[in-house]
Amino acid sequence: HDLSIIRAKKMGQIYRGENHGLSKLTEDQVVSIFEMKKSTSNRKIAKILGVCESNIRSIVGGLSWQSERVTNARNAFNEQFKKDLK
Repeated sequence: HDLSIIRAKKMGQIYRGENHGLSKLTEDQVVSIFEMKKSTSNRKIAKILGVCESNIRSIVGGLSWQSERVTNARNAFNEQFKKDLK
């Protein structure tokens, strides 16, 4: 199994993000979640985007969608959140 994964990675057959066949969101939508989080609940964002609330929590918490662009949006959101707490 491990060898199969290594081979698939080398051949570019591991699909992540919006290129994954089961993905329900585009990278643009994922980045927009962090903007919406400033004034909208996870539940409402999930409803708008047609996904489960747990998907939103996973994205915001950094458990899924770890592309550079999404990571940058997440970091900016977290920095702003920390400033707002002060």
